[in-house]
Amino acid sequence: MLLSAVVEETMHYCPKCQQTYEDDAQRFCLSDNVRLLPASNSAKS
Repeated sequence: MLLSAVVEETMHYCPKCQQTYEDDAQRFCLSDNVRLLPASNSAKS
């Protein structure tokens, strides 16, 4: 039996400047220090 796991990157974005971050450890925007929000999968382009 072969088990596989799907690894999904968690992107975050700044609600103030709309900058996106791919680093899951990043919690605050580097430009304006606003707390990042999780980006929805449908918002990826």
